[in-house]
Amino acid sequence: MIKKIIISIIFLLTTSLIFSQEQSNKTEINSSSNALFSGEKGMPFWLHTNKLGKINTSKSSLGLLDLSIHNKQQFKSSKEIALELGANITGSYDGNSALKFFEYWGRFHFKNFYLHAGAKGEEELYNGLSVTNGNILLSNNARPAPRLEFGFDSLKLFNGKTGSRFSFDGLYSEHLLLDDRYIKNPILHHKNLNVTYSVNKNWSVKLGIDNWVYWGGEFPNGNDIPGIEYYFKYVLGQQGGKKSDPSEQKNVAGNHIGQYQLSIKHQRKSGIFNFYLQHIWEDGSGLKFRNFGDGLLGISFQKMDKNNLLNGFLLEFVRTMDQGGKLHQFQPDPDDPDHTIGKGRDNYFGHHIYRSGFTSYGRTVGLPLITPALNEDGTSRGISNNRLWAIHSGLYGQIKNRIFWKTLLTYSRNYGTYGSPNEGGRNKLSAGIDLSWSRAQKPISYFLRFAADMGNYQPNTMGVEFKIAYRFFKVHNK
Repeated sequence: MIKKIIISIIFLLTTSLIFSQEQSNKTEINSSSNALFSGEKGMPFWLHTNKLGKINTSKSSLGLLDLSIHNKQQFKSSKEIALELGANITGSYDGNSALKFFEYWGRFHFKNFYLHAGAKGEEELYNGLSVTNGNILLSNNARPAPRLEFGFDSLKLFNGKTGSRFSFDGLYSEHLLLDDRYIKNPILHHKNLNVTYSVNKNWSVKLGIDNWVYWGGEFPNGNDIPGIEYYFKYVLGQQGGKKSDPSEQKNVAGNHIGQYQLSIKHQRKSGIFNFYLQHIWEDGSGLKFRNFGDGLLGISFQKMDKNNLLNGFLLEFVRTMDQGGKLHQFQPDPDDPDHTIGKGRDNYFGHHIYRSGFTSYGRTVGLPLITPALNEDGTSRGISNNRLWAIHSGLYGQIKNRIFWKTLLTYSRNYGTYGSPNEGGRNKLSAGIDLSWSRAQKPISYFLRFAADMGNYQPNTMGVEFKIAYRFFKVHNK
């Protein structure tokens, strides 16, 4: 049903763009050609990470042809209404050829609200310096799933000197998972709510809560998991019903994961500082901070003037070691003496029913350093490494006019999982160095990246990527 709704909305938005009158039109068409080469042990981390899952990590050579289209229509009769359409199609060759739509979406805007349908990657933050794109649960590491979403941003609910300082953004969505998984055709629910307080024109503070839930689907033997009849149990985090798995009757229906978020933004004449802290949780114990210390801590700075040898930097620390403790303990539920609730051994991104985990097409949706265990056909059978700590840094700048550089350096200590540990931990150091050049007044740019992995966690390897990007068409008609 969700698939039919998504297709219908995209069709309606498309026809609206074609037949609508008296509007401003922004259209952009971009293409790129990529060639990637590495050692026989596969692509290094910074050649395949946060690229929407387009790179086959096991291959030593790969060619890509990429085409992206984006159109936005702003109505002159009502500037509060806008329509958007976007698509990205990629052809690849690594011994076998393939052509795939990685993005296909439509979005309707009305004032501060929007309705979205289709598959779309996330907006790149911090100039691409972050290992997580600034979000431990939602990077650009995996192929996006089509979704139906309602959201709002910069919404003012209060008046007055103090009330007007508050603004809200949030979303409510259902993702249709189309990849091959242990549980067939589950739905991934997502909701979040954030409130921003503007202290003054230079300082703002943002607090939020974010929640994802796997629900429904079909077991390999053909038996159905309870679906829409238990929908409110899933989205409200309630205990499962009589048809649910016994473990969900004791705990909550579905596979939940979420985070608390805090960010502080400070704008100066020289540039913008961003500080962000995210606390990850999988169940009630994490909600109560019994896994204290697990999450993401980051700081970034970007100069207002972009013509500097150093234009910005980013530093992140990630930790997922605690997970509420190594034992999965049960205790009486204070609200229901006939049931017990679990704590500990949270197994981030994994689940005993939804065994493919928090993945899309064999890649983790969130933190790329958490790695899935893959079958020979590339499908995920679970999570092989989710207890780790890591330090990541990113720098970027401009060497001279229109020649830019970037470095990415990630060190991680990987301990496997509580169920299958890497005793003492294993090291991995991943590095990426970029050079790019664009011609003045020409719609063409060139990109080069060197990348290497070292350590005793995964095979040591190195590689290189060449890319030529071309803007075919960019028009803004008022």
